Amino acid sequence: MLLKEGFDYMYNVTLSLESAEYTLQDIEGGPFVALMVEKLGTHHQDVKNTIIKIFNKLSSIYPITKAAGYVVSGSINSRSVKTKTEALNLLKELVKAYGADIVTHKDMKFYAA
Repeated sequence: MLLKEGFDYMYNVTLSLESAEYTLQDIEGGPFVALMVEKLGTHHQDVKNTIIKIFNKLSSIYPITKAAGYVVSGSINSRSVKTKTEALNLLKELVKAYGADIVTHKDMKFYAA
């Protein structure tokens, strides 16, 4: 399963970046997080579990407020209902772990509209 191997590799890269104390720039972290949010709707539970593990480590290499913004936009802009649902579940878990401050006022306007 190529998708699982790809996300396992991304998890290992995340661990390497964390141990090197590297912080991703927006141009690096944006596509990385957006891809993970897009793939949350996959029917492979192993892939979803790996993505969740990456998000749990992500705060040490990328600002969690920016990552939450990508999760919000992924939950709104996706055509897949499954992706929207999984993105909202991930956002719920992120808010539980890091507090409601990770969701900015700008992000909340998406839900209010």
